[in-house]
Amino acid sequence: MTEALLSYFRSTLPDELAASLTAQLDRLEKGDFLAIFKHPLVQVLLGHEEDGETKRIQLEDFPLWSDYIFRRLGVLLGKRQDGGLDVSAMSIFLSP
Repeated sequence: MTEALLSYFRSTLPDELAASLTAQLDRLEKGDFLAIFKHPLVQVLLGHEEDGETKRIQLEDFPLWSDYIFRRLGVLLGKRQDGGLDVSAMSIFLSP
């Protein structure tokens, strides 16, 4: 079932995005979750590391963990739109 879902997901992505997500999707398909979770941007997203923008966003300030992640993701994607992050590096957040 997972293979069918990932195949469908790959087929629905625009070519440019699919190309930039190849490594992450391959890791997901192989079940290499450790590599996915050790990615520097995932570490920042989950709060294991901080950068200048996410430093002020603390888990204790949110009633739900999902609200905390959503806020951090919004900040990181905002940096992408401002040109502060490499677009190919941000593609990790678009993978399932």
